Amino acid sequence: MSKQPPIRTEDETVPEAVRDSVRVSLTETAVEMGEVVEKLYGPKWRAQSDLARLLISLTSAILALTVTFKKQLGAPAVNGVSSYALPTA
Repeated sequence: MSKQPPIRTEDETVPEAVRDSVRVSLTETAVEMGEVVEKLYGPKWRAQSDLARLLISLTSAILALTVTFKKQLGAPAVNGVSSYALPTA
């Protein structure tokens, strides 16, 4: 097999109209492929994003509650009540 030299678009022998046509064609093809990929994987990507937001929100809430009730959760047991029970009064 003979090795062909790479195609150079800067070459003066290639008319500017051909280069512009190739650029437009490649751009349109890339956009079409992006739309196909978005159609196929878009719902999955949105679901992953929603799940990540949910986990971050839950983690933040758990952290806030832990900091808020740190003293009550870490208090020594009184009269056999677990130190992890939340106070009722």
